[in-house]
Amino acid sequence: MVFDRTVVSAHVSAGFSAAIIRPADDHEAWVLEFAHLGGDKDCLTYARRPHIKTYKHCDAALTDAVAVGVNYPGLKAGACESRLG
Repeated sequence: MVFDRTVVSAHVSAGFSAAIIRPADDHEAWVLEFAHLGGDKDCLTYARRPHIKTYKHCDAALTDAVAVGVNYPGLKAGACESRLG
C-alpha cells in the first residue's frame, strides 16, 4: 500500500513503528517509507497519484516526515547530512 501526505498523518497517529528514509530501488534518489507494527511497509506517494515520491536529498524526505507528524526527540528538517553522490 502506498499513500500520499494527506493520508499519512492519520497513519502516523495510528501507530507505525518507524519512519525510514532509504535509497530508492535505482539508488538515484531517496524514498520515505513507514514500517508499521504489523510488519507492513508503505512508501509515501505523490498527492492523489500512485507513483512513489522520490527525493534528490534525504533532507527533503526528512522535511516531509516532520510535516506529517513524525516526532522523534531531536528530529528536525534539515538535519540530514547524507547525499547520494
